[in-house]
Amino acid sequence: MSVASNASAADEEADYVEFELEGNLIKGWLWRSPFANGDYVEVAVEWQTGHYEVFGVARPFDKTIAMYPHCSRAKIRHIKNSVKWWLVIAVGMQVIISAGLLSISWETFIEIWHYMLFEGAWWLPAGLTAALAIAAGSMTKQWMPFVKVAEKVFSVLELPNSKNIDLVKSSKKQRLTQDTPEFGSMYFRY
Repeated sequence: MSVASNASAADEEADYVEFELEGNLIKGWLWRSPFANGDYVEVAVEWQTGHYEVFGVARPFDKTIAMYPHCSRAKIRHIKNSVKWWLVIAVGMQVIISAGLLSISWETFIEIWHYMLFEGAWWLPAGLTAALAIAAGSMTKQWMPFVKVAEKVFSVLELPNSKNIDLVKSSKKQRLTQDTPEFGSMYFRY
């Protein structure tokens, strides 16, 4: 629930950036900005009154990218990640419940599962799994505005396979010893 509520939190920790690029004023919010003055960067921006609002900044030299907060996955990867975590939690809950029943006694475990399967109480674990699926679906939908922004940024920056990018996953594979702790969660490598 806390993850879902953070999707609309106004107190998100992020870097406010403001810079000039080719005579154009660019400003906005990025999770973290690992860039320095003089870096060659490409930007994904949208015109606002009097300035361009930035949604993504990429440094092609080392494939480093900083994004608007919570924008790290394209739609396909976002849905796959949600399904993965739903399965992990649903199976984990079933294992924990089963382990708890087994700790009582084997006979009690068999008796309870027999009751669930043959006496019509199968709806208990099925209901828990369905409730988790509804919660996961709701959270997946709540984060879709960030996913849409991420896909637009990936497309504008002409990143390969822009509909299937997972910056968190690609960054884990490309971590370097000099990367800061925020790398992979607040700025990335594509």
